[in-house]
Amino acid sequence: MGNQLVSSVLPSQPFSNGVLQAPWTCALEVFRSAYLGFNPTEVFLNAASLTERQTCPHSGSKVSSSAFFTHEPYDMKIGIGSDHAGFEYKEQIRNLLADLGHEVTDFGTNSTQAVDYPLFIRPVAEAVARGDCERGVVLGGSGNGEAIVANRVRGIRCALCWNIESAKLARQHNNANMLSLGQRMMSLETALNIVRAWLDTPFEGGRHRRRIDLIDING
Repeated sequence: MGNQLVSSVLPSQPFSNGVLQAPWTCALEVFRSAYLGFNPTEVFLNAASLTERQTCPHSGSKVSSSAFFTHEPYDMKIGIGSDHAGFEYKEQIRNLLADLGHEVTDFGTNSTQAVDYPLFIRPVAEAVARGDCERGVVLGGSGNGEAIVANRVRGIRCALCWNIESAKLARQHNNANMLSLGQRMMSLETALNIVRAWLDTPFEGGRHRRRIDLIDING
């Protein structure tokens, strides 16, 4: 997509009177979105310019003209859901995400009363696949069933993580757009640290992009 954008949209000279022209500011955000693993439709494709803080018309995310160079994180739309066994951690993670400035959509469940996890996990995955949410977090007792359900939705790469290193690798190598956690498998502190690491770690691209592209090649 980057090459097509350069050849069909960008002017030959990026600067005019010392000011970066609008299509180039948009391109920086598109390339940055690819680097971080976001869908390019979530960033500015038709913006006149990038001000210090501006709202993406597609996703409502806040972006900054300096974000491309500083790796400043977007304020993302994040979906979250759990079954009864992950409810308590879900509530804490939802609060963390909100405190970090993200817009959180809670798909339930809303108590520790026993429920069937696919009913609450699939809507999160579908919201991410549609682009309504940029990321998704799902929780259960072990997180296994939640990851399985989420990964049945085309376009979802849900990583079951159990420590900070697995969360970082899920982003660096797998461009995971969803995270699955098991409340019975870890402390709350560990779960919150995993979420932070997963949010902050960029996708490395390169050979990993090629491998990810092969996942749905025959799907």
